[in-house]
This record gives sequence, structure tokens and C-alpha cells, in this order.
Amino acid sequence: MSRQTILNKLWQHKVIRFGCVGVVGTLTDLTLLNIFVFGFGLNILVGNLFSASISITMSYFLNHAIVFRREYEISLRLFLKFITITGLSILVVQTVVIYSFEHIFTIARLHAMFGNELSSVRTRFLQVNGAKATAVLFGMTWNFVLYHFVVFRHPKEAPDIDEEGIVPY
Repeated sequence: MSRQTILNKLWQHKVIRFGCVGVVGTLTDLTLLNIFVFGFGLNILVGNLFSASISITMSYFLNHAIVFRREYEISLRLFLKFITITGLSILVVQTVVIYSFEHIFTIARLHAMFGNELSSVRTRFLQVNGAKATAVLFGMTWNFVLYHFVVFRHPKEAPDIDEEGIVPY
């Protein structure tokens, strides 16, 4: 089987397309944040507001077109559902996961797991980045499931009705 055939088969999976769109969205967010903060000198919170807003909007259009391959028009109603789900993911799901992770993997436990040769800075780096990576994975799962079943779900098709008005089983 050729490399192109393998890539085409992988691309048929919605989860693979979702992951690719997620990587593009995350890289866009980080790039824009750095441009706004370091290029334009904006405060990090203001820069983050702009970069997150742009990347979430872009993500909606990419998810609509590439991941869920919708055939009907883009709508404000779907966009608002998308933003609500994404916002809850960032504000609630990721916050709960990060909070839980930091209380499960305390600095003392990380020292016990990896040995005392780790400096407190490295241990804190592991704690913070491990918590964030775990939160992103939980958030991506949350987003995929809710995008699939709430935002981009296919409308239920009407059953076939015969000439006498009876729905065949």
C-alpha cells in the first residue's frame, strides 16, 4: 500500500481531521498571541483575548468544512453553540483538570516519582505542563464529542412514508 493511500485512508477518519484542525488552531493561537504581545506590545491578557477569538472563529470554519463536512450553510446559531462548547471546555473542563492534576501530582509526589535530583524548577515545569497537556486532551475529547453530537450533528432524516401514509418498519 502506498504512502498516499495510507494518508487518504487516515484522512477519512473524523478524529484524524479533528486533530489536524486542532493543531492548526493551537498553532494559530500561539503565533497570534506572540505577534500581539511581542510585535504590537499588547498586554498578554488583551493579546490572548484577540488571538483566542480569532483562532476559535477560524476553528469553527475549519471544523465545519473539513472535520464534519457539513452540507448546509454556516449559521450564527451553530457558531454560538460552537463558541459556548469551546468556552466551557477552556474555562471549566481544563480548569477542573488542571486543578485536579496539581493536587494529585504535587511537587512532593513528583520528587518521589522521579527522584530528588530534579530541581524544584524542573519539577514545577513538569507539574504545570503535565497538567496543561492533560487538560488539553480532556478538552479535545469534550469538544469532539459535543461538536459531533450538538453543533455539527446531522439532522434526523424523515422516515419513508408509503402512498397510504404508513411508515414501513
